[in-house]
Amino acid sequence: MKVSGYNLMQAMRFAVEEINNDSSLLPDVLLGYEMVDVCYISNNVQPALYFLAQEDNLLPIQEDYSNYVPRVVAVIGPENSESVMTVAHFLSLFLLPQITYSAISDQLQDKQRFPALLRTTPSAKHHIEAMVQLMLYFRWNWISVLVSSDTYGRDNGQLLGDRLAGGDICIAFQETLPTLQSNQDIMPEDHQRLVSIVEKLQQSTARVVVVFSPDLSLYNFFREVLRQNFTGAVWIASESWAIDPVLHNLTGLHRTGTFLGITIQNVPIPGFSEFRVRAPQAGPTNQRSTCNQECDTCLNSTLSFNTILRLSGERIVYSVYSAVYAVAHALHSLLGCDHSTCTKRVVYPWQLLEEIWKVNFTLLDHQIFFDPQGDVALHLEIVQWQWDLSQNPFQSIASYSPLQGRLKHIQDISWHTVNNTVSQGAWWVGRPGAGPGAHAGVDGAFSLWTEPGDSLSIAMGISICGCVVWGPVLPPLTGNYACSGLSSFPGGGVEGPRRAANSVSTERERTPECRKRGLKSLLTSSLQIPVSMCSKRCQSGQKKKPVGIHTCCFECIDCLPGTFLNQTANEYDCQACPSNEWSHQSETSCFKRRLSFLEWHEAATIAVALLAALGFLSTLAILVIFWRHFQTPMVRSAGGPMCFLMLTLLLVAYMVVPVYVGPPKVTTCLCRQALFPICFTICISCITVRSFQIVCVFKMASRFPRAYSYWVRYQGSYVSVAFITALKMVTVVISLLATGLNPTTRTDTDDPKIMIISCNPNYRNSLLFNTSLDLLLSVVGFSFAYMGKELPTNYNEAKFITFSMTFYFTSSVSLCTFMSVYDGVLVTIVDLLVTVFNLLAISLGYFGPKCYMILFYPERNTPAYFNSMIQGYTMRRD
Repeated sequence: MKVSGYNLMQAMRFAVEEINNDSSLLPDVLLGYEMVDVCYISNNVQPALYFLAQEDNLLPIQEDYSNYVPRVVAVIGPENSESVMTVAHFLSLFLLPQITYSAISDQLQDKQRFPALLRTTPSAKHHIEAMVQLMLYFRWNWISVLVSSDTYGRDNGQLLGDRLAGGDICIAFQETLPTLQSNQDIMPEDHQRLVSIVEKLQQSTARVVVVFSPDLSLYNFFREVLRQNFTGAVWIASESWAIDPVLHNLTGLHRTGTFLGITIQNVPIPGFSEFRVRAPQAGPTNQRSTCNQECDTCLNSTLSFNTILRLSGERIVYSVYSAVYAVAHALHSLLGCDHSTCTKRVVYPWQLLEEIWKVNFTLLDHQIFFDPQGDVALHLEIVQWQWDLSQNPFQSIASYSPLQGRLKHIQDISWHTVNNTVSQGAWWVGRPGAGPGAHAGVDGAFSLWTEPGDSLSIAMGISICGCVVWGPVLPPLTGNYACSGLSSFPGGGVEGPRRAANSVSTERERTPECRKRGLKSLLTSSLQIPVSMCSKRCQSGQKKKPVGIHTCCFECIDCLPGTFLNQTANEYDCQACPSNEWSHQSETSCFKRRLSFLEWHEAATIAVALLAALGFLSTLAILVIFWRHFQTPMVRSAGGPMCFLMLTLLLVAYMVVPVYVGPPKVTTCLCRQALFPICFTICISCITVRSFQIVCVFKMASRFPRAYSYWVRYQGSYVSVAFITALKMVTVVISLLATGLNPTTRTDTDDPKIMIISCNPNYRNSLLFNTSLDLLLSVVGFSFAYMGKELPTNYNEAKFITFSMTFYFTSSVSLCTFMSVYDGVLVTIVDLLVTVFNLLAISLGYFGPKCYMILFYPERNTPAYFNSMIQGYTMRRD
């Protein structure tokens, strides 16, 4: 006998008798009832036709049934969705109100097909959502699904699959349980099917099994589970067997693992437990062979399960109870009842149906009304099966609100592990004042979650270094605590305070923060949350590489340096850092690269700056010396007024040296790329033109007198310098247009964490173009100086010009070679050093010897001495 069915029948009898004894509801009206056994699913049509027939058991065929009065005015039940659909197709034709108390199929919400059907239980969508949130909460993402072969199993299995499609939970496999025969005997092929299903469960790594099946189909299955000794699983039961007392009573079932079920909330009904086992009153025996109030077998079975039924609470019983009261309130309104009497009138089913849709009343502190889909939004509960006789066999551990769509009130769970040990369950660590945490729609917030499988001992309501640790047991305080303090915290749970098992206040080793090792030292009892994952969660900064067809099965691969993992965007691919950022391996974010440029505090910069300062001061001294001895032959032979142009430009070039230091800007880049090259080119052009002019005076004037006269008359030296300067300006402008003035950054090839900021990104490639004119002038100047090696000593500048030009040529080639090998700030400092040396070569190499003669050999700086040297040169030529 199905005990739960008899229990629901008694709930209907209890509700009817309670209403009949209530003077305020349907006064002067007595409700009657007839009950039939649908025999699971095989006897549905006959009861439906029986209820639709009149007292003479005839069901007339009419064109209009508006004034038709059937045997009953409303039908409560049946229990499962398949039976409800069969019955509803008949009753809806007559608009005879039908209220089911446990059929959850979403198909029943179609009011075009079932206009007269309502139910006092949430739809399957909410049952599935509660399951999914429970699995997400405990991070179970690898599950097995077993469904029955009927409409209930297929529909709910499909609904679960649709809900999980593309989500964080994957179905390892789904199997269909064999259908129970009418005689409840199992066929050999069905038994073999059960054997193969359990073997598949044994071999699978999924340790969470979701089962959608009527209870009667599960007895043989779990006997096979016990026979094969399959243990350590987490069984998630659908509402059809979540609180089945007969299955709970199966010997040894507790060894198979932890049982969690989704069921309707527990609403105690005062007086029902006593009514359920009350001895029947003597009365006539019903000729139809059904279990009625005089069935001794039914009563005896109920008595044997009464303890379990009483402790488990009145769950589906309340759905039946509220369904009867919904009909009663609708009749009360339809009959226009007051406090003492009701109008005597014929009740047509369609009229009663309209009133049932309108009911809104409070029953045992719960509001009863039907939503537009015809459902009553009662809360669901997650229950855990217990086998301790002193406890509720179906202990509530969480609740689910259909209106809010959230799982809440998470409580402790006793996990039945593989070795049949029991460890106390759900633990959380959070901020003071915040309860256990939430995941994927679960109320609350937590700051630390232990990885499934970690051993961690927790104390309930204990504040540790500003964190609250939640759990059912307060362990002894032993070990070395790496905390700033430990004090009792009076809160607990998600809603409402709970008092800690003990109250402790102690002072421990003071450190600035809580450390995990200190927490584990404090918490000494064992916690083992069952793990059901195809792949372990990837560490921070690891991307997922899919393995197979399931999104939950993957390999974890570290993100390479320069990339990071943005899990909210794409957890399967590492994204490249922006150009100005970098990351180490396995990072979830990038950091700013350090900008590298020449800085003043570096030793190399200080050394070059000192050289530049020395060159500037020496050049300034040369300028003063030349100014004071401007009319002397030595100054005239060096170039006269052109010397001051060269010296002035050298001073400007020395002053440009500081712009090489510090972060480049547009102004500093303009000085480095335009001002300095022009100054340096003018100096070299002056030396080249001066070398040419001396050769012309001594060797070419007599041969080309007319050309020489034009050179002198039209200031050929200055015109030549101006032309070369203009040509250099054109070169500089072309270079600036090609590269731009804005500073650019590039990655240091030796250290990618560094970004080199520079003025010219293509400086290495454009160096030859920018210095080609200078190199040409140095070669020409060297050639003219070599041609004048036989000139008088006072005019023979071959040695000085050769030194200056050779040094410049060699240093430029060396710089190009160095830049082809090295990169970064080192190139900048070498470039600056070469520049300063080139300036020193001109200022000291060209002008230095002349100053030496002026200062230390003044007798050679006279017109007479120079004339004697020229005469001597002329005599040697003749």
